[in-house]
Amino acid sequence: MSVNLVIPIWKPVNWTSFDVVKKIRNILKIKKVGHAGTLDPFAEGILIVCTGNKTSHVEKFMNLEKEYEGIIKLGCRTPTLDPESEINEFKDFKPIPLKTLNEIKNNFIGTIDQIPPQYSAIKHKGKPIYKYARSNIRIDLPPRKVNIYEFDIQKFVDDKIYFKITCGRGTYIRAIARDIGLRLGTYGYLLELKRNRIGEYDTDKAIKINNIDKWLYTKI
Repeated sequence: MSVNLVIPIWKPVNWTSFDVVKKIRNILKIKKVGHAGTLDPFAEGILIVCTGNKTSHVEKFMNLEKEYEGIIKLGCRTPTLDPESEINEFKDFKPIPLKTLNEIKNNFIGTIDQIPPQYSAIKHKGKPIYKYARSNIRIDLPPRKVNIYEFDIQKFVDDKIYFKITCGRGTYIRAIARDIGLRLGTYGYLLELKRNRIGEYDTDKAIKINNIDKWLYTKI
């Protein structure tokens, strides 16, 4: 049986992107299932899953513009730059006005150089660098060009920055959290993240994971 679908799923927190793929494989009883752009387990949001001959479109979907919203926590950081590891460093910071934060934030808009996090799937000598990081081996990565189209600070409360960002392929939001903290003279990590849109696929078009069985059965 050939089932050729593009499925915009709302991935819940604590699910891996592969968990979603595995669930769809089990429902459809097919092997040819893939996703267009990993969403970390701590994050939620749109994950595009392709099945059958639609898997050939994965690259196209990965190139689409993405919109995120989330929270950056200042004054500390974790090895993974997100809540999936324990806070291991602290650094005090002086309160700054929202105007100053917005001026700093504006430096991140456009085509920028970004150094990927040590905990990422980028390969070094054929091995993902997160495997080196787990062994406390640091790999010095060159900066990469990424495109930030919009970056809005929604509010700044105590040690938390609430933001919305629209960006292109290859952008690490965890790295932005890290770099914003450094620009402010402190540390920062990504406390929460939600992917609201990939191209034309937004929250209104997303299928909740607990409804996916019923939705798929209408397609086969």
